[in-house]
Amino acid sequence: MYILYELENGTMMITEATVESIQGILDYDRKVANADRKERHHAPYSIDAMDFEGIQFADNETPEGIILEKEKAAQINKKLTVLTWTQLRRALKRREGKSVRTIAEEEGTSVNAVEESLLQARKKLEKSRELF
Repeated sequence: MYILYELENGTMMITEATVESIQGILDYDRKVANADRKERHHAPYSIDAMDFEGIQFADNETPEGIILEKEKAAQINKKLTVLTWTQLRRALKRREGKSVRTIAEEEGTSVNAVEESLLQARKKLEKSRELF
């Protein structure tokens, strides 16, 4: 069986092919067209894009994943409520990579006060981990 096939650059080509190969080409073209339609109408990226374009174009967010992320964020927020505002602020600065000395200088307090505050914050968080 001979088929007329249009290449990517727009040129036409006549080739001999088996029924199975023609069916495979048609199936692939149908999948590509469906993936293109999904991307155009629903979202900038589709989970199906992974099959055609690669993992970097796929949308990996699922409803279940979004719910799990929200639950995890709620648990973290619940645990952080045990900290005072000062302890939380200093812990966040420390997490950003700032040294204890830098935090003390920014807040106009002693290094020992910052260290003690961070130590108390760690103890409170460990205790809240046991409770939750």
